[in-house]
Parts: sequence; structure tokens; C-alpha cells
Amino acid sequence: MKNSPYRQARNAGLTLLELVTVIVIIAILATMLLPVVSSMAARMDRAKCTMNLKALYVGAESYLQDQKRWPQIDPQLVGETDSDEYARQWMAALSPYKISKESWHCPTVQKKLSAGAGTSSSESSEERIDYLPTPFDDKEITPHRWSGQPWFIERGSVHADGNLMIFPDGSVKTLYEYLPDTRPSAQP
Repeated sequence: MKNSPYRQARNAGLTLLELVTVIVIIAILATMLLPVVSSMAARMDRAKCTMNLKALYVGAESYLQDQKRWPQIDPQLVGETDSDEYARQWMAALSPYKISKESWHCPTVQKKLSAGAGTSSSESSEERIDYLPTPFDDKEITPHRWSGQPWFIERGSVHADGNLMIFPDGSVKTLYEYLPDTRPSAQP
């Protein structure tokens, strides 16, 4: 007895149960991958922050070699209504060393600002700096004299291990690596 064309077509296709099973398996795999993808995104943002800090370090070191002093920008502007002016002055000081505005912006903070305002990241790139420079005096050796004093500190603790900081030797550490006793304890 020959197989009818109907039976051959039915054997070649998927049943509804098989299709639902495949969809459920794909949904389970996607659910399992979601934490991995978000963790990778957080690591990428932290890597971008580290690259930004290293760029600021190179710019500040170049400025220090050329000008023989640390940029003398009034730190009192940070807490005042003129914090945009503080950011502009720092951006202007390091811009001859190819430090762009984007190098001053933490990608994690940028995403939070964009999500909160409902704008794209290019629209929320106002005059701000997410990495605060340490104020030093106008002597050439001072920024290198204190090896434990960071040159730039991330403004907000937006990464899992605390604020990122870059030191005079170019090393990047987190606040909790540098000061382990400051890590918040787990609440019961």
C-alpha cells in the first residue's frame, strides 16, 4: 500500500505540541541568558569607565608635563550653581590633549540620565563631568608626590565595587579595593 501525499506532508511538518515545546525551550534559554547579558553590559560599562579614566590620566599627565603644574581650577565651583562652569574649565584645560567631552561621561550615569529623562544619550550630554579631579597646588611635583592620592574619582558609586579612581601611576582601583573598610555590610 502506498503512502498518500497527505500522510507524507503530515510527517514532514511539526505538530502543535512540538512547536509549543520548541517555543518553551527557547523561552527558558532566553530567561537563563538574561542575567548573563545584563552582567556583560555592566562589565562593558565599567571597562568604558576605566578607559575614560585612563584617557583623563594621559591628558592630565600631558598637561602637567607641558604646563609644569596641575590645572588650577577653583574646586569651590563644584558645589555651587556654577558646576557647569567647573566642568567647562576642566574640559577646556584638557581638550588640547585630545580629551573629548565623552571621556568625562560615565556610560552608566549617561544611561541612567537618558532613561530618567526619556532622551537619547546624545541629548543628555550637557556640560558635566562624572570624574572629579583632585585639586592640587601649582607645584609640578605635588600630583606625583602622593602616590595614594587619586587624580580622578568617579562622581557616583554606580558600579558594583564602588567608585572608580585613577592614581598617579595610572592604576585604576575601586573605592572598596582601596579602602576595604568602607564596603557597606550586608544587612540581615
